[in-house]
Amino acid sequence: MLFLPSLLSEYESVAELYSSRLFPVLSFVPSLISNIFPISLTEVFVVSSVIIIPILLIFFLVRIIRSEQRLRTLRNAVLVFSAVFLVATYQYSMMHGINYSRRPIKSALMLNSSDEYEVADIEEALDFYLNGIISAQSELDHNDKGQTLLMSPISSTLRAGNDSMDRAASIHSVFSGNKVVPKPVWLSAYWSYTNIVGMYNPFFVEANINIDTPEYEIPLTVCHEIAHVRGIAREDEANMTSFIACLYSERADYRYAAYLYAFENLIGDLRHYDSAKSDDLIARLPDAVFADWQASADYWSQFEGKVSEFSSQANDSFLKANRQEDGVQSYMLTGRLFLDYYFQYLADFS
Repeated sequence: MLFLPSLLSEYESVAELYSSRLFPVLSFVPSLISNIFPISLTEVFVVSSVIIIPILLIFFLVRIIRSEQRLRTLRNAVLVFSAVFLVATYQYSMMHGINYSRRPIKSALMLNSSDEYEVADIEEALDFYLNGIISAQSELDHNDKGQTLLMSPISSTLRAGNDSMDRAASIHSVFSGNKVVPKPVWLSAYWSYTNIVGMYNPFFVEANINIDTPEYEIPLTVCHEIAHVRGIAREDEANMTSFIACLYSERADYRYAAYLYAFENLIGDLRHYDSAKSDDLIARLPDAVFADWQASADYWSQFEGKVSEFSSQANDSFLKANRQEDGVQSYMLTGRLFLDYYFQYLADFS
């Protein structure tokens, strides 16, 4: 079970068949069970483990010391551990690991364009995304610092991610899948020390969201984690899925997150060719964008340190172990993807 995802990486069509047909069926029951609980089972498990695991270790050591049949006690402990390990490897491989080996999302979306874009093409796409930012911002409220606010309380904001994903799935069937209730992590302020904004737990088939971050960042995180629940494992592909889901959302706060994400990733490409034009486009951004950028910089600067470094290294190792050779850099999307998507699906409607 542990090495099954690696084996299937040689058989992309088989992995795709599993991810698109079997995974939604096998993950339905565990996701349904997870959805029953309004709180994060992952958070409960982590907090409880801090207390329970040391107690279990002490109990085991006492049993070993006091037992007259230590080999039998040790054998039973190994059997229990093996059973737990088997269940864990099954859950990980079947609920997430195999999905790393499926067909790339770019192929499903037909974004394998070999066309060479000109500077005018980059400007056209940026202008589209900029107008989207301006339009979405006209529907949003702001706090006394000018920062963008979500359109509803956090609980309904998280649930709205399913609707956004479903709207995207009506255009791209690869995004279809089970509905999920994204869970707010109530210890998010402490979680931010790890620089993690969301986490998909394949053992519970649960999407967990850091709700302490600047509000405008939350919609992309929600759709990213739902993408994992729907069988899209690779981080760059989950980010692309999140962008597309937010782009087609009925909610302005979701659309704003998508348009801004695309603009941020493309503006550097234009600056490489025409810094004056890129400055002109940035000058057209609503004041709320600059307030949001400052809020994000201020927020994340307070969590820099050893914990965030260790977390980043651990995540880097995990991603590389799952054949994402770029590690944490795999979260990054190139501006080319936003150009490809614009000219493939959006240009005719702009």
